[in-house]
Amino acid sequence: MTRYATVSRLVALLAALALATGGLAGCGAAVPATVPPAVTAAATPAATAGATAGGTTGASRAPTATATTDAVTLPPTPLIGRGKPTFASRDVERPGAVVDGRYCAPASWSTETFPTWLAIKVGAGPDQLLLSWDNAHPADYLSDAAPPYAVPASYTIETSADSTDGANGAWRTVVDVRDNQARARAHRFPFAGAAWVRMTVRGVIPGTVDHRLGIGEIDIHDASLGVADAVFFVGDSLTAAAYARCDRVQPSYQARVRAALPRHSPATINGGVGGVNSRYGADQIDRALAANPDFRFWAIGYGTNDAWQSVPPPLFERQVQTIVDRVLAAGHQPVLARIPYAQEGPRDEQIRALNEVIDRLAARNGLPAGPDLYGWFRDHPRELGPDGVHPTDAGSISMNRLWYEALRPLYDRGAGSARTPAPPDRSARACAPTPANCIRARPARALRRRGGGPAPHPRRAGRSARRNRPPWRRAGGARRW
Repeated sequence: MTRYATVSRLVALLAALALATGGLAGCGAAVPATVPPAVTAAATPAATAGATAGGTTGASRAPTATATTDAVTLPPTPLIGRGKPTFASRDVERPGAVVDGRYCAPASWSTETFPTWLAIKVGAGPDQLLLSWDNAHPADYLSDAAPPYAVPASYTIETSADSTDGANGAWRTVVDVRDNQARARAHRFPFAGAAWVRMTVRGVIPGTVDHRLGIGEIDIHDASLGVADAVFFVGDSLTAAAYARCDRVQPSYQARVRAALPRHSPATINGGVGGVNSRYGADQIDRALAANPDFRFWAIGYGTNDAWQSVPPPLFERQVQTIVDRVLAAGHQPVLARIPYAQEGPRDEQIRALNEVIDRLAARNGLPAGPDLYGWFRDHPRELGPDGVHPTDAGSISMNRLWYEALRPLYDRGAGSARTPAPPDRSARACAPTPANCIRARPARALRRRGGGPAPHPRRAGRSARRNRPPWRRAGGARRW
């Protein structure tokens, strides 16, 4: 036997031994993460159809990002409802406009007659759908403190396999909502064997201005592979202004993702509420989580009002930690944005002190890096409005881009590994009997106050909001950040 044959057999023997024992990774070396196979457009017929039907966002400007074929691990939820045939009750004048891709435009579904319904012929194929509706008027996500405008309070969603006009045929109720207070919602439901979806509104919130419904847009996503990249933007009036997806602030976060990854079109909800701080967020986060169980990423943007009100950094830290804990306990991924720089209003040293808290919380909780809104607006002050606090339209576009740049890497890591993984345990005890034990599981995170003590008792939103309002809001002034 030649020397080369002997070496070849030795190499083969060592390879077989490594395969049988699971290798030696982890003891003195990091264990490489297992990456799920990339999802391709051929994964499901509905995914292919959705990428074509998604189109672009109405009259909005095209994103500058270029499409890429890079493999990603998050399964897509293609937008398949755009331009689909629509039918409605006689009181609805423009049913087709509800799927035209234009947000915060004049209400497409506007009526004073109840019940009122609108049906969309989606077509057969998807096993599950995610339907999201959006109020036509950008305002606070919750309308506890002011008269609501055009928000449905009670409604159902149904599916049908045999309807021909949205009115006839057999229908199955898959969603039944009562006492809604939010200006935008999303619902996931089974759709196997069906071809139609219909939403019926039974009434609006009592006290609604003009007692009129106003739904601007309905998005329908193919959720057959799950919902892994939906984003809920939570924060104050800067959030409410930036992520409304109006034509003037396009391209939005969603449009940028779709331009870069055509099979993906993440559902988004703007959860901004004007005049609130992190205490309001801590009080209300459970309510938002319960109403939006399918939203994977929670983009958190509190802090401007905290800085304005000189909230002590330790208190701000406890309140934001409560929000992070609640989101993690619900099985979702929180991401913290740094508080934007402001030319007027809150003192710069206060903003910087609270941003140090945000950086510390992100590191302590192993969170992905969020956008640096402070650095951007400090370097681009012309993108702040006349009040020196709120973004201009150009500033809102930049905020959407910065969030896209922050969350884009998570598509490569996958839905189940968005958080920073724990380092491998390289001790001799952990490496026996197999290297698989070298991966140390992250301990469960208890819902408690940082520094010890029980979690604070949830306070009523109205009481806490009044207590934390800036002086001009308590005095009835018009300024709201």
